[in-house]
Amino acid sequence: MAISNIRLNMESQPVKAELDIQKTVFNLSTTPAVLSIDTEPAVVEITSRPYGTLEIDQSPCRASMGIKDLETMSRETAEKGKQAVLEYMANHAQIGDRMAKIKEDIIVNIAAESTVQPIPSISWGWKDSPIIRYTANPVKYNPQPAKLDISSERGTVDIDYREGKVGLRMTQYPSIRFWTTGGNVDITK
Repeated sequence: MAISNIRLNMESQPVKAELDIQKTVFNLSTTPAVLSIDTEPAVVEITSRPYGTLEIDQSPCRASMGIKDLETMSRETAEKGKQAVLEYMANHAQIGDRMAKIKEDIIVNIAAESTVQPIPSISWGWKDSPIIRYTANPVKYNPQPAKLDISSERGTVDIDYREGKVGLRMTQYPSIRFWTTGGNVDITK
């Protein structure tokens, strides 16, 4: 028996698979920490009159120069004024009496007498110093300490993690099939 041309046929079917992939999710959200610092500076409040009190008592100095205080000087001046008025009146009464006698050159004599000035007295020496007193004003101060306020808020970290998944599903399985064509030989038996 003769073998005629036999043809071997082959058919293959590849594997087909579906992959169902869910990615891994990793979300990280943060809130930063907050530190607040508030300060108020220290304050010193000073209350005082800027200058003290200066007292100058010149009565010893004035007394050594012969100058009296206001009350004594007023009294002595009033007495001297009264005395001057009385002397003026007595002097004019004498002048009137002299004019009534008409024995001398009365006008010339009166004029000569009225021009004579008394010689002033001058004294040389140390004078007492004035009394000087200074009273300083006290300084009043009100210190207020500095203030420091610190507040903090913690930061937060939020993590959202979901695992990824891989799903494998076979949609077609592999197969190989052989057969022959032509010829009288059946190799399938």
